[in-house]
Amino acid sequence: MGGKLSRPGTEAFAAHRLTMRIPVSTYRVQFNQGFRFSDATALVLHLDRLGISHLYASPILAARPGSAHGYDVVDPNCLNPELGSQQDFEALVNALHERGMGLLLDIVPNHMAASPENAWWMDVLENGPASQYASYFGINWSSARDPLNEKIFLPILGDTYGRVLDRGELRLSYEEGSFFLNYYAHKLPIAPDSYAEILDASANETLAAIGEFGALMESLQRLPSATSSAWDVTEQRTRETAALKLKLHNLVLEYSQLREHIDRRLIEFNESVELLDTLIQKQPYRIAFWRVATERINYRRFFDISDLIGMRVEDPAVFEAGHKLVLELVSSGKADGFRIDHIDGLADPLGYQRRLPTDVYVVVEKILVGDEKLPDEWPVQGTTGYDFLGHLNSLFVEPSGLEKLDHLCRTITGSDESFEDVAYERKTRVIGMLFSGEMQDLGAHLAVLAEADRNARDLSTRDITKTIIEVTACMGVYRTYIDSLEPNERDIARILEASEKARRRNPAIDPQVFDFVERVLTLRFKKWMTEQARINWLEFTRRWQQLSGPIMAKGVEDSAMYVYNRLISMNDVGGLHTPVSAEQMHGFLSQRQLRWPHTMNATSTHDTKRSEDVRARINVLSEIPGEWARSVVRWSRWLADRRLDVDLNEEYFLFQTLLGAWPLQTKEVDEFRRRMKEYVVKAIREARTYTSWMHPNVEHESALQAYVDVLFDDQKFQMNFQQFCERTSFYGAINSLSQLLLKVTAPGVPDFYRGTIDWDFSLVDPDNRRPAEFAPLTDFRWKPRDLLDNWHDGRLKVFLTEKLLGFRKGNRELFETGDYLPIEATGKRAQNVFAYARRSRQRLAIAVVPRFATQLSVTTRAPLGIRAWLDSTLVLPQDFPSRWKNVITGQNLVVRDGLIQMSRVLEQFPVALLSSR
Repeated sequence: MGGKLSRPGTEAFAAHRLTMRIPVSTYRVQFNQGFRFSDATALVLHLDRLGISHLYASPILAARPGSAHGYDVVDPNCLNPELGSQQDFEALVNALHERGMGLLLDIVPNHMAASPENAWWMDVLENGPASQYASYFGINWSSARDPLNEKIFLPILGDTYGRVLDRGELRLSYEEGSFFLNYYAHKLPIAPDSYAEILDASANETLAAIGEFGALMESLQRLPSATSSAWDVTEQRTRETAALKLKLHNLVLEYSQLREHIDRRLIEFNESVELLDTLIQKQPYRIAFWRVATERINYRRFFDISDLIGMRVEDPAVFEAGHKLVLELVSSGKADGFRIDHIDGLADPLGYQRRLPTDVYVVVEKILVGDEKLPDEWPVQGTTGYDFLGHLNSLFVEPSGLEKLDHLCRTITGSDESFEDVAYERKTRVIGMLFSGEMQDLGAHLAVLAEADRNARDLSTRDITKTIIEVTACMGVYRTYIDSLEPNERDIARILEASEKARRRNPAIDPQVFDFVERVLTLRFKKWMTEQARINWLEFTRRWQQLSGPIMAKGVEDSAMYVYNRLISMNDVGGLHTPVSAEQMHGFLSQRQLRWPHTMNATSTHDTKRSEDVRARINVLSEIPGEWARSVVRWSRWLADRRLDVDLNEEYFLFQTLLGAWPLQTKEVDEFRRRMKEYVVKAIREARTYTSWMHPNVEHESALQAYVDVLFDDQKFQMNFQQFCERTSFYGAINSLSQLLLKVTAPGVPDFYRGTIDWDFSLVDPDNRRPAEFAPLTDFRWKPRDLLDNWHDGRLKVFLTEKLLGFRKGNRELFETGDYLPIEATGKRAQNVFAYARRSRQRLAIAVVPRFATQLSVTTRAPLGIRAWLDSTLVLPQDFPSRWKNVITGQNLVVRDGLIQMSRVLEQFPVALLSSR
């Protein structure tokens, strides 16, 4: 099942031919308690018949109990028991292999769950810097702002520390030789250095008679220092602590008076605020109110999620410790490759990739912005496909219509801000709301570097901090990849571009401050700087790079995209905010074939803001902007007296969302209402205009949910809305079929997200993680005409998927290594055609799809035949054969004088895949 390829990356990789299992296509499943290994095993036969070659699994390693997604890993070297047994997993692998299929693993190197189930984390909480795992996590033990503090800051309390303590919500407990501090579901270990204080038996003569207990107390007081991080000391401390806990546990089991003494001591601590407070202050951690996390957090998180802590996988020991199981799975042939989650969160993404095996399929979750390219030196097969999603989606946005929608949105909202303006404003907002502590610490660190620079030592810390914040907010990409003292020109240009934008937005800041910040971030050293000073600059830049990505994600993906509502189908992960012409798309796909032929082609994922079918439907608005504008104005006027506190921008967002996701089956409307009411709360909290996750505005959220009910219940609105929705739904379906054909046949590996084989109108998670059924496969009696007439039921999409994947599976070489050749169209409908050929040796295929189908038909009728396509033709290269067969319909076609009539190509079905006979 292997395909030959040159692995992208370094020159050495390019020269080395490797055999690996390149997927024909992938099907993403979401494992959790509701979908286990055995459930996936039951799907294997269906996936194989569909044409899928690889099951693409969400994380399968041990995660927090009840995890719905698996990204909160607690043990990277154990399968998640909630998904089934080792035997269940082996059965899944065997079922895949029996049908010549494979398995791709989604792995999470960036972070782990900061929870009691994570033994590494608990050891760090117990021992602080003296833990053998202290170096595993991205903990800033002594920050520039507080260099003497060596405590882990834990923002877990629901109120201020003093109030929580006074209310008795913090409780000391004992379990099997160990003491814990409990706060509701949180369970924090007590440092072994405090055990002697808790067990104090000075006033208990009975215990004095237990000689072994006295020896235990003496050993506790002689534990190796908790302030040393030397390996031999931490190893000895770990070994002795485990022995002492076991000894205590056995003594408690043997002597009831010792258990009674411990119970009395627990009562004393839990009834005395002073005793408990004194004990807590001696622990390696500081517990605090969760709302101050943004100001004081001193460990790297996954974005702003404090219970997901960053890992230091740039350390070879940490990499080895966290990858034993997944590397064993690929080396034993049970898995064929990896999807690397959140590659931008790592300190050294390139170094990490170079530690992975070179003979497995690897793609990275990397979001490319605009014309950004995946670094050529990365030794992977490509990305998880958001770049493809963005270009493909924008191919179906009509440029002149988008301009009119832009005018409509500006009129409705009264705002002239561009997307770049909104993104900048939202990034500065999330820096203040979510990342102020990290940015203040970076500013303080940068000020320390300035003190050592004679050209910058007089710059104020306040201005330096403000400048690094502004440069970060103006970054046009998620991050740069400076990992040595000699940065590349690509990254330097990105940073200088951001700095120039920040200068224009902040003329009051002294230009010298910008000069200094630019010099540090781009490593433009002065000749007199020492080697250590240069390394300090590099370390600062690497820290900053790890933070710019989360700020981009939260500010743009999770805020600006819920605020800038010109055409919300363009607001998605990897989305472009400009239309893509046919020429631009050909250029994009040509480069994809040359450089990243085995990267993923995605249209829906677990992280997309809305599914492929929702976006395809909303894109239709760019084709009919006048009709849409009149409808929006009419609806808004009708409902004005019931809008209450909902602003016009939110209303416009709601109209588009309803249009994009309205179910095709009446029986699903009530459930959709419930989903919408849950969705709008998430959407407006992400927008962070009137409410947020940190400071919920329940009144505004309730008003928006009440307005959702109005939209569902108002008969006048519903009658008019349904008429409009019928047309956009139909042409959205045509767009969706076009997307599907391009995804399967374009350079790259087509990826299918669970539930999207037939129509899927899901919104952002958790909506898109609802239980999904696998669509029934094609019945031989299904005919294209019948499917088009009954397009609502979803069989149309299932039929096309099966046809396309079956052909791809039977022509691996054509799609894995075949050339990409743009095909020109002529005639009155030339601008409505997008076509290309794939060629490998004598094997040829031509993909043909319509664009802007509302221009091809005045009614909701598929754009077929002469009535739709008039005189339009495809112009084929002279060396192409004259006889072709339509893979989808079975129709035979003949080329005359190098031309093939579009009316024949799309005579029976709205998209076509032609195969040379």
